[in-house]
Amino acid sequence: MLVQLFFELIFFTLILDFAPVGIAAEQSCFDFATRVVYPLKERAFIPLPPRSGNGEPGNIAIRSGKMPSGIGWGAVRGEVKKSLNDLIKNLREHESTKSPRVSKMEITPIEDPKYLLRQNVAFEMDPFPLMSVKWTEVWAFSLLQGEPEDPQMVLVSYQKSEGTSYIRHLCGNYQLEKRSPDVTDVYIYEEADATSRSEQDTVNDIRRTLEAFRADPQSK
Repeated sequence: MLVQLFFELIFFTLILDFAPVGIAAEQSCFDFATRVVYPLKERAFIPLPPRSGNGEPGNIAIRSGKMPSGIGWGAVRGEVKKSLNDLIKNLREHESTKSPRVSKMEITPIEDPKYLLRQNVAFEMDPFPLMSVKWTEVWAFSLLQGEPEDPQMVLVSYQKSEGTSYIRHLCGNYQLEKRSPDVTDVYIYEEADATSRSEQDTVNDIRRTLEAFRADPQSK
């Protein structure tokens, strides 16, 4: 048993540290020194699904593809029956957006007057005993329309800033627009290149996040 575990640890280490660089080298999507006001991919290409006959939010629209570099991307859009402020609170806590495999998370607020909120978020996964996978993401919340106390549209941008070579490229946006006091148009876009992660994995993860927004009773 110990011998098997030993070789599993070696194998996993090789995957993380010596996996091929992949389709593209790690690159930044944002320069957070300049306020981010545009999503990586405009949401117009993925129309908001119409509401059902009883006025409830419609289905979730889904798109995916590959960039010229070969990096996969996914996008989802749909209405959520929660206020924009409630969704901001949800996002800044990261419980709905982090991987279920994350065992530790540390959120560090960063003072930056250009943004409603800016954070460094450190994640850790422990796939095996004595083995930890760590990385950090920068998150920035930009007010696009409205006032800080009553936002009408907010763009939340994030990207991996340091850590494991397992994740070679990771960035994305959440664009939130107030449709009514208790309904928000949510558009999520993500690009990812990581070991053992497919384009479909990216789409599935952000779709689950949007579904969690719809289901989460704590943000009602």
